[in-house]
Amino acid sequence: MQLNRDNSISFESFALASFDNLDKNQSYALVGSGKDKSGFHGTTIQAVIPKPSEKNEKLNTASDDYIQDIDSKPNNFIGEPSEIQSNKFQELKLDDFHETELEKEHWNTFETKLISYGFMKDCVQEKHIVIPGLKTYLSYSHKTTEPSTFLSVAVLNDPVDSKETVVKTLNILHDRFQIGQHLQHLVVVGDGKSYDHLIILKSEYGRALDWVLPYPRDWHILKNVLPIFIKIFYDAGIKELAGIYHHGATLKVLTECTKFSVTHRFLCHVWKAMLRCQIEAYKRQEGVTDWRQEVDSVLQNVLSSCDHTPEYSEKCAGDILDVELWKSVLLQKSNLETLLESVCSNFSQWRFQNSATSATFKFLDTFIHIDFMAYLGLYIGIRSRNWN
Repeated sequence: MQLNRDNSISFESFALASFDNLDKNQSYALVGSGKDKSGFHGTTIQAVIPKPSEKNEKLNTASDDYIQDIDSKPNNFIGEPSEIQSNKFQELKLDDFHETELEKEHWNTFETKLISYGFMKDCVQEKHIVIPGLKTYLSYSHKTTEPSTFLSVAVLNDPVDSKETVVKTLNILHDRFQIGQHLQHLVVVGDGKSYDHLIILKSEYGRALDWVLPYPRDWHILKNVLPIFIKIFYDAGIKELAGIYHHGATLKVLTECTKFSVTHRFLCHVWKAMLRCQIEAYKRQEGVTDWRQEVDSVLQNVLSSCDHTPEYSEKCAGDILDVELWKSVLLQKSNLETLLESVCSNFSQWRFQNSATSATFKFLDTFIHIDFMAYLGLYIGIRSRNWN
């Protein structure tokens, strides 16, 4: 099935499309049992409006009234494979990966915010104030991120991880977006095997698919990076830490790389713990006091302006879990980060000095401030839609 032609897509708004598997096992199926029951296993194709407020006013929303059946084989818009195959990756140069000045600026700001988060967590913990995790801390602001809108383009009764299905998908997208007339390029997002097929087809069809810009799903980039972290840092303390979590269940997940969400949360916890350990060591060695007094003054003002009741349960004895309180703390985030700018700079110099004298310190410092910091950069970039 496909959206009716009358429900035209706004070519000014859409420059992104994706396709994915659509699996639906029917509980009432007569054939098979359990997970093997008969159901629908097909492919869904979506178009994305990154910012709906900027879309064309004439764009209609998708509804059942605009759904119609299409032939199993749409018109062939992309032609046949080229006799001359090409590999675009061979044309890449080192200069293609240089950071722009804007990217450097955003990265430095992001890095400073993460280090400030570590110092803030340390300060508020001494006041028994429990603030949320890194994602909430970075995203909390007065601004609201406008959610994207997805429109269904087509649903195919074909398996997604098939070269023939990908060709059919590209022909449908070529038709729906009127490539060459209203749009010259289209970012096509696929994951796993689907992305592999896109790359292979780009090579086989040559210039006929110049309009296709393949992009792997963001979460799959993160998912593929995690096993690398496990491989490198497994014997550097990861194994021992994972063995403590959930009676060893987390360790089993890490060694098998079976659950992205579990591995992601665990490594984020490890990163935060290691950063906090560095901060504790810095405080002991440097004996810093000035910035602590300024930060404590801000936190004390927040505490005095809010009604709060400490928790008296055994697990959280003395901690303040009041939501309004940590919201008040986050409202002071910019002020606190400004106070922490100088200490973050001194902290970086302290790290460089210790890295020069200790190979172990340098190894772990690389994980905290380079390797996993880059991972967090992509993770937060996805969440905040900030690709700089």
